[in-house]
Amino acid sequence: RYARELTDVFAIQDDIAQAIAGALQVKLVSHPARHTPKFSAYEALLKARHHARAYVPEAHARAKQYSEQAIALDPKYAAPHALLGFTYLYTTTHTGQPLPEIAGLVRREARRALELDPFETDPHFLLGAVAAANDYDWAESAREFKLAMVSPSVPAEAHWAYASFCLQPFGR
Repeated sequence: RYARELTDVFAIQDDIAQAIAGALQVKLVSHPARHTPKFSAYEALLKARHHARAYVPEAHARAKQYSEQAIALDPKYAAPHALLGFTYLYTTTHTGQPLPEIAGLVRREARRALELDPFETDPHFLLGAVAAANDYDWAESAREFKLAMVSPSVPAEAHWAYASFCLQPFGR
């Protein structure tokens, strides 16, 4: 409430504005600017995502090719590394190639994505899946999956990996 004479309406407006600003004062957290990818790399990533979600071996080969193309077009773009790691992980279900042979590739791409963008959450589900299914390191797996699930839009692949590699072995 402002019980004053209306002799200086601008002074009253200033007082009200300062009171509102003080009441709504927000502490801003400083985050480094995220990389804006080149359009051609983003376009290649979208094609890779399309093929990665087809869940057939031929489509995953194309997803791998488009992911590699996106990386070549913009080496500082984190998302294609995470998707390439996913194609390696998912390939084990189609080719029968043992996870121990692929785990290093999945880890490499996930870690590279996190080096490029520490705020990327997808690499964490890849690391969680490898920790569970390859290393049997349940504590590390749970830690990585917890980091993966903080995103407001967790991809279906992360839920699949969490359920398949971390929850299902314990009947959860």
